[in-house]
Amino acid sequence: MSLSLKRVLREALDDPNPNMECQRSAPREEDPIRNERAEVDFDSYGPEKEELNLADYLGGAAFDFPPPLRPLSARREDGGISRRRQQPTQSSGRQHASGQGPAIPKDSFFANSETAHGKLCRSLELRLKRSKAISACWQAGDLPAVASVLEASWDPPTVAHVLRLLSGPPAMKLSPAALSRLLPLAQRLAQVDCEEQAVLAMTFVLNALEVSWPPIVQALHAVSTPQATCQACEEAVRQMTALSSCIRTMSRSVRLSRNSNGPLVPTCRKLKLNLEKALSELGGSSRAS
Repeated sequence: MSLSLKRVLREALDDPNPNMECQRSAPREEDPIRNERAEVDFDSYGPEKEELNLADYLGGAAFDFPPPLRPLSARREDGGISRRRQQPTQSSGRQHASGQGPAIPKDSFFANSETAHGKLCRSLELRLKRSKAISACWQAGDLPAVASVLEASWDPPTVAHVLRLLSGPPAMKLSPAALSRLLPLAQRLAQVDCEEQAVLAMTFVLNALEVSWPPIVQALHAVSTPQATCQACEEAVRQMTALSSCIRTMSRSVRLSRNSNGPLVPTCRKLKLNLEKALSELGGSSRAS
């Protein structure tokens, strides 16, 4: 090994040696680790021999190189939490690649929309005409005409609204002719699937039995009652009898008891008892018989 290489290595180890050409002005304290590293035989290395092994010089396996640094990840402005973007699907990739936008509905979609729009407009027009006709009859006080309009264009919500208005409070006192026309509507409404509407129909009948039924019974018992009034009362009795038969069947319905969790079943049973009591009052009437 050349003298210049030995000089460089000894200066790096800070080993004071009188044989060196460049002496240190003030010797430093000995370092045992550096002394161990200085025991390496530098004379055994040369140009014709194997090169100096840096790992042997630094202590072999005792020296661990630091792990390589990982590249810094890009930080987001919302706190540094990086989220993986959703990968586009194959179909969307093809659409973007081909330059196509969202799918345009077919012609059948627009045709069906126009058909549904026409049906909706006709339905709203019919409801408007029906509301105007009911309003005119209501303002005139012609309840049989109101019942005729409701029966001609059957609409459960509208019928339920009218019966709610007649039920009060206070309940309106109905004539025999008006009651005989409204009872079929109440019977039909009591059998709909909507429990609220069915309860409204039964409540209307209960109020009619309390307010409008006693005058009918008195008219049938009186001898001086006009013929037209008697015929209207007898028609009301027939409609009440038909309603009583329907309510009796509903009160014994197992399906109704299982499917109803509200006031429908108690109201139905109460109406059944009141109808039986009201019809029993006509037993001594010669006109009713």
